Amino acid sequence: MTDQVRVAVITGAAQGIGRATALRFARDGYSVAALDLQHEAAERVVGEVRALGVDGAAFAVDVGDSAAVNATIDRVVSTLGRLDVLVNNAGTHVPGEVADLSDESYHRTVNTILHGTFYCSRAVLPTMISQQSGSIVNVSSVWAWACAGGAAPYCMAKAGVVALTKSLAAEVGKHGIRVNGVGPYLVNTELHRSSHTQEARDAMAAGSPMGRECQPEEVAACIAFLASAEASWVSGETMAVSGASFLR
Repeated sequence: MTDQVRVAVITGAAQGIGRATALRFARDGYSVAALDLQHEAAERVVGEVRALGVDGAAFAVDVGDSAAVNATIDRVVSTLGRLDVLVNNAGTHVPGEVADLSDESYHRTVNTILHGTFYCSRAVLPTMISQQSGSIVNVSSVWAWACAGGAAPYCMAKAGVVALTKSLAAEVGKHGIRVNGVGPYLVNTELHRSSHTQEARDAMAAGSPMGRECQPEEVAACIAFLASAEASWVSGETMAVSGASFLR
């Protein structure tokens, strides 16, 4: 691999938005590091990446484990040679009202979404600062600002991701690093399908101004734009990808 080949790291890359994003970056010529707890599924995504003519590697990691994240990012750089883009996409959701949620469910959600985004961002900064370039894109959610009952840990974690996006962008712009986010809604992913009945999904789609669900590839396109040189003067922003739902 030559120094000119850019490298994108995608967390939660085994399915949904993560898989779509990995394939989008591969089509854009990036080598792809697919990070996920589901290592076999991440390996399958890497197979799809390589079929597009670029390099790729899968890494099993719990993004809520800071030491594991640090070690994994070191392995990414040693394996693929550099690191240009980080997409913090790994997430989970345990529905339930606050009074009924266990500590384990709460910590699982917050550790994966908020702490994972922080740990992965912190881990890539030495490389990006050394290069004096880089782009981080964080996957938040419209629920960061709309919020909903029965999803307090998810909403608070996603809101924290928006705040981290702003704060980190203010810190690292001097190093040529941009930090942005996307806030999707109603995306046809495995997590969305497992969290809602088909009847509920149909009702949400019918109630959306565009009358349909979003596809993962549509979110991936926005992530790719924010990571690209075309968004060179965009930093600290979280773009709603919501089909005009929950306008701010």
